[in-house]
Amino acid sequence: MQIHQMAIKFSYNNDLFIVNALLNMYDEIRSSVLARKLFDITTVRDAVLWNSMICAYIEYGFYEAIDVFKRMQEEISLDERTIVALLSLCRELDDGLKRGRSLHAHSFKSEMRMDVSVENAFLSMYTDLNCVEAAQKVFGEMSTDVDVIL
Repeated sequence: MQIHQMAIKFSYNNDLFIVNALLNMYDEIRSSVLARKLFDITTVRDAVLWNSMICAYIEYGFYEAIDVFKRMQEEISLDERTIVALLSLCRELDDGLKRGRSLHAHSFKSEMRMDVSVENAFLSMYTDLNCVEAAQKVFGEMSTDVDVIL
């Protein structure tokens, strides 16, 4: 908490790099309440800050991540990290396959760059939810420049 007070004292409370570091600090000490308060009082938010808040809620096992995600969609565009984070949550939800497919459709419609981490996240989500056909389709469409370590 003293670190946060110093950031305010020296006017770093509007520096997104500092705010994100503080949010991650609160996440590390398992204080979702303080992380959320910091997030809510931050007036300018970038994708990194939104993703940090979403990941913090997912780590705590809170489904508030979905609410934060919905608010994020109203303010900025989703990025690859958002998709990867939310797909890990989809595995835990009753309607996870529906939500995962929705994220998959959104990533295509928005012409999101499908890098290896995104492709692997879709593959894992479909596999974990026993959707073999979709997993095979994702695997078949994966980039051919995948690194393999033996």
